[in-house]
Amino acid sequence: MFVGYPVPYTYPYPYRAPIYGYPYPGGIAVVPGPTSYGGVSLDIVPTDAAVYVDGTYAGIVSDFDGTRQPLTLVAGMHRIEVDAAGFEPLIFDVMVQPGQVIPYRGDLPPAY
Repeated sequence: MFVGYPVPYTYPYPYRAPIYGYPYPGGIAVVPGPTSYGGVSLDIVPTDAAVYVDGTYAGIVSDFDGTRQPLTLVAGMHRIEVDAAGFEPLIFDVMVQPGQVIPYRGDLPPAY
């Protein structure tokens, strides 16, 4: 569940990590990395259709409608497939941008 606005963690902090059982004298600086995730919110009928990302099952459409949470993905190009019994599958490619949620709206066409 996501509530509020994302706040970047912009400063490093020292972390004392033991090395081979001995304390490391200088510590290790832990620094934040760039945001590498984005998302897709799905508004597709039927809402119980299965969602596959790059060939792997991710859930059903209603899980990623954007009210609870979007379909969170690593930044880059992904192939999304939405499939339900009695309907033609819907396949599209999406370029996920870090820190952004892309809305997608559509209906699955009935199978003939």
